[in-house]
Amino acid sequence: MGEISFAVLSLSTRASQGVYEDKSGNYLREKLQSFCGSSGDYFLLADDEIKLASTLEEIIEQKTDLIFTTGGTGIGTQDITIEVVQPMIDKFVPGVMEFIRTKYGYENRNALLSRGVCGLAKRSLIFTLPGSIKAVKEYWQEIEPLLAHMLQMKADIDSHGRV
Repeated sequence: MGEISFAVLSLSTRASQGVYEDKSGNYLREKLQSFCGSSGDYFLLADDEIKLASTLEEIIEQKTDLIFTTGGTGIGTQDITIEVVQPMIDKFVPGVMEFIRTKYGYENRNALLSRGVCGLAKRSLIFTLPGSIKAVKEYWQEIEPLLAHMLQMKADIDSHGRV
């Protein structure tokens, strides 16, 4: 498949102002560096629809393989990630986020409030994760085992039935 490119976009006005460290984005960046074997791109953005949209459009045009966002998936007035990302997705993969919400919703009903989505925008796989480090670790635990197969499917490599 070749080198796998990735980008992490963390949405947090307070973290972008230096009020606190972006633990979620940094955690994802480390996990993706290990998975992809490359450094990838990292963006720490304020909760700004225009900046998020322009950054995503640029990353998608670069044919980045994996794009992960953190933050902005809730129902608050500053939670704008889904409204920006959803129109960019050509093919939705709803089962990934539905499974995670359901699994962790049994333990903590608040997990059901995440509106995270997963899908393909042109040739980029996009995953929108909540902003909390606990949630990001839980999401990664479920997504990481799917990534190799998703990347093969995206590249039209038929690996069904193979171990």
